[in-house]
Parts: sequence; structure tokens; C-alpha cells
Amino acid sequence: MFWCDFSVENEEHCDFVKLREAILRTNVDSLRERTHRVLYEKYRRSRLRAMKVGDGDTGPKMMEAFAEKQREFHEEMAKKDKDMRENFIARVSSKEEEMKRREELVRFCFVLDQKRDKMFR
Repeated sequence: MFWCDFSVENEEHCDFVKLREAILRTNVDSLRERTHRVLYEKYRRSRLRAMKVGDGDTGPKMMEAFAEKQREFHEEMAKKDKDMRENFIARVSSKEEEMKRREELVRFCFVLDQKRDKMFR
């Protein structure tokens, strides 16, 4: 009785590597095609459903749905732009007020320093 150690990946012991490569080479195109067909079609259908367009719809109905989605997108972007501008203006105003307060504090400290210097001369 012999015990042996062999590796499936070692081509000296096994033809598995050659078989695997042959199968992959012959089936990679069909795998790519099937993947494209299945995954892309699922994505396409979900996008069309989200736009409320049927799978076979073309022409005016599809163009109307596309125009509606485009209008909604532009409205959403305009709203975001407006919100960002308002937020920016509020932040700038807040910083300007803070800077004015600090300037007044610096002036006040400067005046106090001058008064102190006059008192101790």
C-alpha cells in the first residue's frame, strides 16, 4: 500500500489544469454574452420601470417619459443649487459677524492697554 501526495494544479500529476483552461477558452464568449444579456437586460428593465415605460414602448411615450425625468432632474439640481447658495450666504454672514465681534474685542483690548499704559506712566 502506497501513500502519495499529488497536486491537482501540478501538470505532471494531473490534466486538470489543461482541462480547465480548455473549458474556459471555449466557453468564455458564451459566458460573456449570457452575462451581458442577463445583467444588462435586468438593469435596463429596472430603469424603464422606474421611468414608468413598458419594455416594448418606443416613440412618443418613451420620449415623454425621458423629458419628464430630465425636467425632474433639472428641478432637483436647481433646488440643490439654491439650497447650497443659501447655505453659503448664511455661513459667510455668520463668519462676517464673528469677525466684526473679534475686531471690536481687539479694539477694546487695545483701548484698555492704552489706558493702562497711561495710568502707570
